[in-house]
Amino acid sequence: MGESYSSQLKAGAGPLVWPMALLGIIGLRAALALATKSPSFIVSSNVIIYFLLLLLATALAAGNAVQNRLGSRAFWIFLAISCGLWGLDQWLYLYYGFFLNADVPDNSIADLVLFLHVVPLMAAVATLPHRSRTGRRLYPMILNFLYLLFFWSFLYGYAVLPFQFLFPNAAGYALRFDFLYLLENLALVLALVPLALRAEAPWRSIYRNLLGACTLYTLSSTVANLAIDSGGYVSGKLYGLGLTASVCWFLWVPLRARQFPEAKLAASPSDGIQDSQASLWAMLAVIVISIPVVRQLFHGNQHPSIQIVRLLVALTTLVALASAAFFREYFAKRELAAHVSQAHDRLRLAMESGKSVGLDRDVRSGRDVWFGDLKSVFGIPADNYVGRAEDFLGRVLPEDRERVAKTLYEAMRGHQPYAAECRILQPDGTVRWIGTQGRFYYAANGEAERMLGIAVDISQRKQAEQALQDSTAALARVTRIAAMGELTASIAHEVNQPLAAVAADAAAALHWLAVQPPNLNEAREAVGRTIEETNRASGVIARIRSLLRKAQPELRPLNANEVIRETLLLADRELLADQVNVKTELAVDVPIVLGDHIQLQQVLLNLILNAIEAMKRSGGRRQLCIKSGKHDGGTLIQVRDTGTGIDPQNLDRIFEPFFTTKPGGIGMGLSITQSIIEAHGGRIQAATSSPQGAVFEFTLPAAGGAS
Repeated sequence: MGESYSSQLKAGAGPLVWPMALLGIIGLRAALALATKSPSFIVSSNVIIYFLLLLLATALAAGNAVQNRLGSRAFWIFLAISCGLWGLDQWLYLYYGFFLNADVPDNSIADLVLFLHVVPLMAAVATLPHRSRTGRRLYPMILNFLYLLFFWSFLYGYAVLPFQFLFPNAAGYALRFDFLYLLENLALVLALVPLALRAEAPWRSIYRNLLGACTLYTLSSTVANLAIDSGGYVSGKLYGLGLTASVCWFLWVPLRARQFPEAKLAASPSDGIQDSQASLWAMLAVIVISIPVVRQLFHGNQHPSIQIVRLLVALTTLVALASAAFFREYFAKRELAAHVSQAHDRLRLAMESGKSVGLDRDVRSGRDVWFGDLKSVFGIPADNYVGRAEDFLGRVLPEDRERVAKTLYEAMRGHQPYAAECRILQPDGTVRWIGTQGRFYYAANGEAERMLGIAVDISQRKQAEQALQDSTAALARVTRIAAMGELTASIAHEVNQPLAAVAADAAAALHWLAVQPPNLNEAREAVGRTIEETNRASGVIARIRSLLRKAQPELRPLNANEVIRETLLLADRELLADQVNVKTELAVDVPIVLGDHIQLQQVLLNLILNAIEAMKRSGGRRQLCIKSGKHDGGTLIQVRDTGTGIDPQNLDRIFEPFFTTKPGGIGMGLSITQSIIEAHGGRIQAATSSPQGAVFEFTLPAAGGAS
C-alpha cells in the first residue's frame, strides 16, 4: 500500500520537480545579483552555478544516450559533447579565476572551445532523430559532424585565428569572434525552426525547447559580448541572467525527454536521401572555402604571414573534407555491397523455396544468365548458368517450342509482358512443366536490349489440375448415370416404340410373302420400315451408351440446336409423364460452337430435370421454354420454367458445390454444369423469372473463338 502511494506521488510530482528547481536556480541567481555587493562573490557564484549546471546537463544527456532515449542515441551523444565542451570553457574560467587569480587571456583555448561547442549541437540536430528508424548507422552521423567541424574550424581559423595568436589585436579579435559566434548560433536557430514546426510528438517538444534555449542563449551571449567589448560587462550582474536561464533551459531538454514513454521504433526508409544531402552540403562547403582562397591568392593585401596561415588553414580543411568524403563513399560502397549480397541471398533462398529460376538475357548478344533453383527446374547442378538464348528453347519440348518462341517474339515486338506455360526436358529425360513470365527492356531507339524473367516449376500444379479434371469427369459421369436412372421410363419408351414397330413390320413382311402370289413390293416396304425402326432403336441405345460411357471430352464443331433437340428426345417421356408443355424458340442462324456433345447434353439434361422437379413442387401450370440465339459472336441458350423459382438470397450460392434446395439432393448438378460451361469458354447464370419460375442461361463461344 505504501509502495503504491509512493509511486503515485512520484508520478504526479515528477514532472513539476525539475522545472521548479530550475526556476528556483534562476531566482537565486537574480537575488544574488541584486542583493550581494561583493563583485568577487558574484563572479565566483555565477561561474560555479554555470559550471555545475553544464556538468549536470552533460551527465543527463549522456544518461539518455546510454538508455537510448526516444530511440536516438547519437542525438544525445552529440548533445552531451556540446554541453561538455561548454562546461570545459567554464572550467577554464574557474581555473584562471580561483587558482591563478587572473583573467582568461585572449590567446587561450577558452574562446575556441566556446566556439566549437555549438558544432556538436548542430550535429545532434543533423541526425534528425524524429525520423524513427531501426538499425540506424552511426558512421554517417560522425561524418556529418566532421563536415561541420571542418567547415566551422576553417571559418574560425581564417577569420579569427591570425588575430588571436599571430598578431594579437584585442579589438579586431573580439569583433571578428563575436560576429562569427553570432553567425554560428543563428545558423543553429534557423535549422531548428522548421523542425520545431513540422516534427511529430514527442520530438516536436524536444525541438521547441531546444529552439527556445538556443534563441535565448544567442540573444544573451550577443548582449554579453557587446558589453564585454565596450568594457562594461561584470560577470554576475543582472543582465547576465539570460545566460543562466538559457543553460537551465538546455538542462531541461534531456529532462523533458525522460517524461515521454518509450515507443517502439518503426521501420522507415533508408538514409539514402540524407546521405545525398550531406554530400551536397560538403560540396557547397568546398565551394565556400574556395572563394576566400581564390580571393586571397589574387587580391590579398594582408601581411604575408596571415596569408600563409589562411592558405594553410584552407588547404588543411579541403584535405580534411576530401578525406571525410572518401571515407563516406568507402563505407557507403561497402554497405551497398553488403546489402546487394544479402538481397542476392534472400532472392536465391526465395527461388529455391519456390522452385523458380531467374532469367537475364542480353538480347543484342544473345547471352543468357540463369540463377536460382536450377537443379529442380532444369536439372542443372549449379547455382548459376551462363549460356545462349537458344539454350532455353532447346530444352522446351518440340510440341511447345514454336508456341513459346511465338509468345516471346510477339511480346518483344509489342512492348508487352510475356507469359507462357510449357514442358521442358531435363538431361535425365524427366519432363517438367514450367510457367515463365517477364518483360523486355528497350533502348532509346525502341530496340529490345534486355529481358528479365522468371521460370517456376508448376509440375505439381499441373498434376493437381489433371487430378481435379479426372475427378470432375468421374463425378460428371456419376451424375449422368443418376440422370439416366430418372429417365428409365423414357428410355424404355424410346426403345419399345421402334421394337414394336419392327415386330409389326416383320409380321407384315411375312404376311405379304405368304399370300399367293407373294406381294413383293409390300414385303419390300415392310422390310425397309423394319430397317428404319431398327436403326432408330440403335440410335437410342447409342445415345444412352454415349452418356454413360467413361471417355475423355472430345471437342468438335456442333450445332447447339441439334444438341437441344436430342436432349429433349431423351427427356421426352419424363416431360409427358409430368404433363410439362415444352416450347422451343431455336434461331436458325446460331453459330457453330466447339464443344463436347455428351457434356453439353448433360448440361441441358440437368437443367431440364431440375425444371421438371421445380414445377412439380409449385403445383401450378407447367411450361418449359428453351431458346437459342446469337450473343456476342457466340451462342446463347436459355432454359426457363414456371416452377418455384430461386430465393434471391441463394442466387450467389446456387452454383456452389454441395449447395442444394431439393430434399435428398447432393448439390453437385449445377456445380458440374458450371464447370462444364466454363471449360468450354462460356458463362452460365441464374435468375428469377417473371411472373414465376427460374431462368438459366449460358453462352458458348463460336468455333472460331473457342480456346
